[in-house]
This record gives sequence, C-alpha cells and structure tokens, in this order.
Amino acid sequence: MGTLFLLVLYLYLLYRLLVTVIAILKNFSAAPFLATCYLLLLAGFGSGCYWLYKAMFG
Repeated sequence: MGTLFLLVLYLYLLYRLLVTVIAILKNFSAAPFLATCYLLLLAGFGSGCYWLYKAMFG
C-alpha cells in the first residue's frame, strides 16, 4: 500500500513539474526547451522529452 502511494505521489509531482516547465518554456525560445529535454534524458525520462515536445508544439 505504501509503495503504491509513493508511486502515485511521485507521478503527480512529476506531472506538476512538467506542467510548470511547459508554462515557463512557452514564454522562451527553443534553448530552454533543449536544456530541459537534456535534463529529462539525464534523469531517465527518455519519453518525457517526446511528450514535452508534443505538449509544446502539438
């Protein structure tokens, strides 16, 4: 039970971070996007880069 709760909490925090990052990036150029993409890849979220791109550029 505790493990499931932590997983949900982790996913929620990740989602909130992504929403915040997208909101920030919409006000900037491609450079911060590429930096964020690189950080996502470093953190092990390979697909996160793809979803961030989709969310920003459709």
